[in-house]
Amino acid sequence: MEAGMSRITKLIMAVINITMVIYMFQMMQSVLGQVSETIGGGDGGGAPPPEEGYLLYDDFNDNSIDSSKWDGVTKTGDYTADSGVYEQNQQLEVKSGMSGTTQTRVWIASQDRFSFASGKLQIEVDLTVPSSDDQGSCVLLSNTGQNSFDDSIYIYIRNGSSSPLTQISKKVGGSQQNLYEQSAFHGNGTYKIVIDSTNISLYYEGTLINTVAHGLSWTDGYLYLMATGKDTSTLTHVFDNLRVKKV
Repeated sequence: MEAGMSRITKLIMAVINITMVIYMFQMMQSVLGQVSETIGGGDGGGAPPPEEGYLLYDDFNDNSIDSSKWDGVTKTGDYTADSGVYEQNQQLEVKSGMSGTTQTRVWIASQDRFSFASGKLQIEVDLTVPSSDDQGSCVLLSNTGQNSFDDSIYIYIRNGSSSPLTQISKKVGGSQQNLYEQSAFHGNGTYKIVIDSTNISLYYEGTLINTVAHGLSWTDGYLYLMATGKDTSTLTHVFDNLRVKKV
């Protein structure tokens, strides 16, 4: 009888011990979950989302052009049938080719205007420029509108084997004026433009390429991501990880 009671007592104690272990394990899971949420930036706070602090942020990773950030696609010239702008492969792909004799331009423009009237406006973007002596990638600010850049300022990057080019230019009333020109392609990677009311600076991978006075009479514009040129092949220009902010 006593032996039977002893076995029952041991069984009860074992059940109690197992229950305590399960309870402690659940408590530890709850605490670890709260810590992870805090560090990971969940409802409990922590790190801000990547777009916080930017006037425009787009990592182009959902394979769908965000209409709250971007206006429709514009194409001019004798462009090929497959020319256009596509968000795919976790990046923005601007495809351009010339089917006739008129230079093609294919672009997408921002919904918002960005000002450099006070302080500095900084634009960073990862560029992959296709190899071509007749076509290049362009990042542009247009004061004219989303479908015209008669008054604008821009960088033009061409990855040519015989005629590479890095250029800072502007248009005034439709007339182009080159502010800086270098017969070089610095590479595929991160390009940064910093512009204020007086100067524009261009950087590649954090290294300054040049700073020039722009002489603009305006201080805000729409942002264009563009492919332009006279290559008869349809080429893909990749734009990724776009960040626009005041500095």
